Amino acid sequence: MAYIGYSKSVRAVQAENDGLMTATDMAKWLRRYIKGITAFDIKEVLLPSEWHHTSCRYNCTNYYNPINLENFKIRRALRRCRDHRVAEKRAGRKFGGMHREWYGVFSA
Repeated sequence: MAYIGYSKSVRAVQAENDGLMTATDMAKWLRRYIKGITAFDIKEVLLPSEWHHTSCRYNCTNYYNPINLENFKIRRALRRCRDHRVAEKRAGRKFGGMHREWYGVFSA
């Protein structure tokens, strides 16, 4: 397996060049449109498109396709996840997440 330095595999860099994003990068990008979105929300609602090795320890990192966000149900589900997480935090409870079905997304 070929690596670029110690941070990412060649295929991980290729996936990023093809437009795929990690949950953290997608959350940063989405905050322009959905205030308060986090990587947790992305992981909770979307299914990853691919995974690639990253770091010198060969960690597996999921990559998500932003094209999935064109689906209205997914955008609505991301907002519901965010709202539920914020409400749980305000109530003093730890938000452990819900299933994708609860947010109205059965597959991404």
